[in-house]
Amino acid sequence: MADSGRDAGVREETSANRVLVVTTDERLRAELADAFPADYEVDMVLDARGALGYLETHRPAVLVVDIQTGSSGGYGLLKDIQQDSRIAAVPAVMVLERSQDKWLAKQAGAELILTKPVSAERVVADALSLVAA
Repeated sequence: MADSGRDAGVREETSANRVLVVTTDERLRAELADAFPADYEVDMVLDARGALGYLETHRPAVLVVDIQTGSSGGYGLLKDIQQDSRIAAVPAVMVLERSQDKWLAKQAGAELILTKPVSAERVVADALSLVAA
């Protein structure tokens, strides 16, 4: 069995009511912070590096990944997640700048794909549909 390289003492926190939003888009961050139901914890990071660090100790119910994620970008993040058996099952909504990139998002592992401009309500509804599935 391959070693995951993770400290065995690290506690993973799983929550059915936790969402991780990965974006540098300040407007989207602000809108999504208040758009999820009150019983959901919405955690936010700016980039792929921050998301992967977060996922070392947390298991959100769903990811919302904006193509604008700084460092390696949303596509790279989802590809990295798909390669890690501990987190590959976490569903993801990807928010794109251009509809032409939908096939890339699907290849990266996004279950649902939205194109900007998109309302926070739509992002939340789609994210919650993945949680319910």
